[in-house]
Amino acid sequence: MPYQFHSYQSGDFTEIRNFLVQFYQKYQLGNWTLDRLNFTYSVSRILNNTSVEDWQKKVGIWYRGEHICAVILSEGEQRGEAVMLLDAEPHETLLQDLFEFCDNHMSHLNNETGEQEIFLSVPNRSNAIDAWLTRFGYQPAGWEEVDSYLSLHHQEAVQLAEGYSLLSGGHITPRAKAKAHAQTWGYYESADYNEARCTQAWAAMTTMSDYNPDLDLCAIAADGEIAAFVTLWLDAKNELAILEPVGTVVRHQRKGLSKALIQEGCHRALKLGAKRVKVGSDIPAYLAMGFQPAQRYPIFRKIV
Repeated sequence: MPYQFHSYQSGDFTEIRNFLVQFYQKYQLGNWTLDRLNFTYSVSRILNNTSVEDWQKKVGIWYRGEHICAVILSEGEQRGEAVMLLDAEPHETLLQDLFEFCDNHMSHLNNETGEQEIFLSVPNRSNAIDAWLTRFGYQPAGWEEVDSYLSLHHQEAVQLAEGYSLLSGGHITPRAKAKAHAQTWGYYESADYNEARCTQAWAAMTTMSDYNPDLDLCAIAADGEIAAFVTLWLDAKNELAILEPVGTVVRHQRKGLSKALIQEGCHRALKLGAKRVKVGSDIPAYLAMGFQPAQRYPIFRKIV
């Protein structure tokens, strides 16, 4: 049966989302799960001033019959990033299409070096795919993505540090969330902080199909400002919850706020049927909570 390319259309989001769920169920490879699709389309895309039309141009879908057999996706951050997810035999015709799509649609100009780059992840690599990476001029980029997991068990209610309170979902304004994220990652007082656009990004997240306000948690300081935030996304079919994003505003760090929010989120996710929680990191703070690194995904770079 031949493979058929399908450019992204407005109704394809759910199809891709369901493909990601099925891909994880089959391969247990999780660097692109439903959380990343939801967060990418809403927060990442808007924060990086990427239009819906430009994001759609960087999505490729291949069908075999009525079912998706491969997708290429981008986070919309205009860095040349791409992921190739393949649920089919690595047939030469299909691989040729996939790699040519990357060449034609996924590269981005690095303003510092003047080079047109692609950074590609292929989670379920094989010898055949590695040969095609070499054929198309990809080299190891020298870095990788990682997934770490925590098994969920019953736990007692979480207590935040003195002077902080817990709020979730509908009680948190997108403007406050935008400010907290910018303060956490150091761009609040820079030219990158556009309050209207950043607020729009966090408002968009709350409209996504997999967003659950009860799993969107914030620690609120005595002055009413957000001190820390954690959002979990539930993949009910795979009994999996995923952390994205997690952060603590600098002046509120080292008080265990993010840890407490993660624990509370895990408690809530467990009640909703999750058996494990995944985070795309292996920093010591997560390892200290019991997360264990499971998969690593090398990134491959190409100069177009």
